[in-house]
Amino acid sequence: MKKHIIGFFLNYIRLAAKLQLLKNNPLIVGLTGSAGKTTTQHAIVAALLPEFTLQYTYNANSETGLPLSILGIRPKNFSLQDWFRIGIETFWKLLTNWKKYDVLIAEMGIDSPLPPKNMSYLLSILTPNIGIMLNAAPMHSETFDFLVTQKKSTERRKQLIKVIAEEKGKIVTTLPKSATAIVNIDQTELKELLPNIQASLISFGENSNAKVRIINSKPSLSNTIFTFLVNEKSYTLTIKGYALAHHYAYSFAATLATAIQLAIPIEKAIKNIETHFTVEPGRSTLIAGKHGTTILDSSYNSSTKPTTEMLEMIPKLGGKRSIALLGDIREIGSMTESEHTLVAQTAAKECDIVVLVGPQMKKYALPYLEKKKIQVQWFATAREAAKYIESILKSGDILLVKSSQNTLFLEIAVEKLMENPNDAETLLCRRGPFWNQKRAQV
Repeated sequence: MKKHIIGFFLNYIRLAAKLQLLKNNPLIVGLTGSAGKTTTQHAIVAALLPEFTLQYTYNANSETGLPLSILGIRPKNFSLQDWFRIGIETFWKLLTNWKKYDVLIAEMGIDSPLPPKNMSYLLSILTPNIGIMLNAAPMHSETFDFLVTQKKSTERRKQLIKVIAEEKGKIVTTLPKSATAIVNIDQTELKELLPNIQASLISFGENSNAKVRIINSKPSLSNTIFTFLVNEKSYTLTIKGYALAHHYAYSFAATLATAIQLAIPIEKAIKNIETHFTVEPGRSTLIAGKHGTTILDSSYNSSTKPTTEMLEMIPKLGGKRSIALLGDIREIGSMTESEHTLVAQTAAKECDIVVLVGPQMKKYALPYLEKKKIQVQWFATAREAAKYIESILKSGDILLVKSSQNTLFLEIAVEKLMENPNDAETLLCRRGPFWNQKRAQV
């Protein structure tokens, strides 16, 4: 019975979202990837907002989040009563929401190869005019495990990324010829999608054949400078106030590719990004810490490559000591051991002190770091970890905080270690009564 009710509700909001789109008939930019979706969406909004009227789907990329965002509806607390309210409001929005916009920027995230949590289902809600494929990695990968036959860890990882890329890649492989596909051609699994793309292609990456080529990135505690090459001309993008790891270059490259397709001059797009782009809380936010320290807060979520890149970046920022507070990477199934070990290997090379939270970090990262004789401690909760870290902090230290979100909530530690805890509501991720209640349960 419950399954039928959920199915009916999903079909109801899907149909309503499609009808809402018909009322506007906007140009649709759809984007996906295992990491960097929200950052890319922020960058595209910054580049396009002065030129177009926009609608966008921040933090709402699922089978429910996407259609509700199109309708202009936000869940409050995910209770049964709230879903009942949403059902009524859906009908009301169809009657009353006639807001006009030129472009819809839709973040499209998947958790499974099966409907309704796959890309095929999301594409039944909308068809992008521009599809962006950022990357594929073993994140939310446990639901893909049944498709993987390889047993050896290295080969299994490759096969897992391939099947994830194929499902996510439908955002570009199903596009009609009249559409445009924007694809990262640095990643082998994404490059293999190219023969199946009928749409016009704009490629990006470090590859010398990329239309938007990434040349380098230079992070510091005051800004990050990115350099790109487009049509043999060099362009510099400076993001002030943020220390951003190299993977952010791919978000900005995809944004410049989108600007090219929409006939926005590169110089103008860069100026728009530099003026309007911001990073959401918990995604590489620089925060003043206690005792003259700096916190690089990336506590919102975690996957392997962004984590290792951020670990590699910290020593380059010029702090006295590099400290990492790392929580579990969740929902990666059979890759749990290998991915946590990979993070531990990088932490051992780059950090002076490592503090771990979560059962997977204890099981896989802690033994490796102890074997390498790294100064490391494990704690069951963010509160305990924060208490220890505060006792060892010295002026000039740089602390990276990086973790998946489910049950760990390392923003608790950030709040206890920041110089001005009163700024938590504006600087930290997952704010509001719903998340306060969740944190209180930890």
